[in-house]
Amino acid sequence: MLPHVVSGHKEGDDNREYVINLEKHVQTLTNTLRVYTSYLEKSYDFTLELMGDALELRDVEYRGHSRRVTAYTIAIARAMGVSKNDIAVFARGAFLRNVARLGIPDLILKKRPPLNAEEMSTMREHCVLGYRMLRRIPFLQDASEIVYAQYADKALGVATSIDGAREAIRKLSGKQFDPKIVQVFLRMPITIWSDLRREIEVWESK
Repeated sequence: MLPHVVSGHKEGDDNREYVINLEKHVQTLTNTLRVYTSYLEKSYDFTLELMGDALELRDVEYRGHSRRVTAYTIAIARAMGVSKNDIAVFARGAFLRNVARLGIPDLILKKRPPLNAEEMSTMREHCVLGYRMLRRIPFLQDASEIVYAQYADKALGVATSIDGAREAIRKLSGKQFDPKIVQVFLRMPITIWSDLRREIEVWESK
């Protein structure tokens, strides 16, 4: 009986050692995967920035727009207490909101409003096209929802001044914009938007 008991203890020790080694191996793989995921995300973000730059090269008036919208989005998200991970999603969605404009003809893209019905339809389609482009990438699936939800600015017409934009957003609270987000936006110091714009212009000039 004694040899059998000893054998049982040895088998139990071997099992525990196997489980411990397996856990270490899984942890190592998890850490490696986390490193590679971080690297891929950085690579994606770099690629996305190049896409944004390519879009802005097509339209001089659009230059700096993606970065401004992204900066404004991050500022509002922080004011709302959004988590760091969600802010990253919002930032990517904001930066890529008009990515499908790359496929819009210059004749429409550079035309001054108002646009005719067919041109407006083309402009609005870029939201859906952008969504379809981005949702195929697992890393950008959440951001694609933001692209899908946004409106075609040039097609609808928007205020160009900060005061005008604030008033337009206030009037559309509860209709086109979430009232809670509008309240946060309106409570933020009006100077923050011009300050962010200047910071982006300085950064782009380097």
